[in-house]
Amino acid sequence: MRFKARLEHPNSLIRILTSLSCMAKSCLIVLCPQTWKFMINEKFVTESHPQCYASTPISFVFSHYMIESQMRNEILLQVNIKNLLAAFRAVKENGDDDMTILKLTKKKNVALLSFEMWFDDGHEIRPNVIHDVPVKPVSHSKLYLYEEPSIGRYHASSLLPKTKSIKTVIERMRNRVEEKANIYIRSGDGQFLLEMKNEHCSIKTIYQNLGMEDKGLHQAGAGNDMQSVKACVDLKNLLKVIHALQPLYVQQTVIAITKYACVTIHAHLKDFIGNDTNEMSGSGNDLELARITFYICVYLNDEEEESENENETHEVENSQQQQQQQQHLMESD
Repeated sequence: MRFKARLEHPNSLIRILTSLSCMAKSCLIVLCPQTWKFMINEKFVTESHPQCYASTPISFVFSHYMIESQMRNEILLQVNIKNLLAAFRAVKENGDDDMTILKLTKKKNVALLSFEMWFDDGHEIRPNVIHDVPVKPVSHSKLYLYEEPSIGRYHASSLLPKTKSIKTVIERMRNRVEEKANIYIRSGDGQFLLEMKNEHCSIKTIYQNLGMEDKGLHQAGAGNDMQSVKACVDLKNLLKVIHALQPLYVQQTVIAITKYACVTIHAHLKDFIGNDTNEMSGSGNDLELARITFYICVYLNDEEEESENENETHEVENSQQQQQQQQHLMESD
C-alpha cells in the first residue's frame, strides 16, 4: 500500500483532531480516495462513553493526492490523536510559503506518517524538517469492528442550542444536581428542554424555535410532532461532546433522539475558509460532506418503556378495531 499527498490546508484537520482529542487518546483513520474518515468507538473508549465519527473531503486538505492499496484503495491506520495533531500544527507554524509532503513510510520496521517540510533557499528545494508520526496499520477485514452504528431514523430532532450557552447551563447545573439529565425535544416547534433534578429541586432550561425544515430522517409514524420525546443522558458525557464541538468551524449542528438507543449530535462543518460544504458539494448525502457525529448512550427506564409499549399496543388494537368496523360496514352496505 502507498500514500502520498501535498498538504495545502492543515487547519481543517487541526480542528477535527482537536475535537477528537477531547473524546479519546487514539482513533482509527481510514484513508480513502475521496475522504479521510475518523472513527472512535468502544475500541478506544469504554462502552458508556460517547462514540465519535468524522470525515473531511480530500480537496479541503490536500493536492496531488495519490493512494493505492489492494482493498478498494483504502488504508486503515490506528494513530495517537495528539501526536498527529502536533505534526499538523508544526506544518501550520512552518508557514504557507514552504511545501509539505505527507506520505506513508516505514523506518526500522515501524509504519509512519512522515511530514516532509521542504524549504526553497533560492538555489534548490530541500527537506528542512521531517516529522514522523508512528501508526499501526489495521487489516481491512477488521473494518467492521470500527464502523459507525446503524441507528435508523430519529423520533425527534432540533437544532442544538449555541454551544457557549448550553455549556454554561450544564456546568452550573452540575454543581447543584445529579449527573443525569433529561433531554426533551419537540420537533413540531423546535423546542429543546434540558431538565436536571434531585430529591430537593428540579432545574429546567428551555430553548425555543430550534425547529428543522427537513424531517426526512424521522421515524415513519413516530407520532405527533408537538409531543416531546425524552432521553436521559449522563451530564458528563453531554458536556464532553459540547467541549468537543467548540474547536470546530460548524455550519449547523443537529441533536436528535432515537428512543431506547442514543442521543445523536451531528455537525456539518465548513471548509478551511468558512464556505458551506452543503453548497459546495451539491450532494444530499451527509456522509460525503465534512461532518462529525457523536453518539451518546441513554439510560433506560423500564417502567416508562413498558408504559409506552402498552400505549403503542393499545393504539395498534384500536386501529385494527376501526379497520374491522369499517370492513363490516362496507360488507353490510
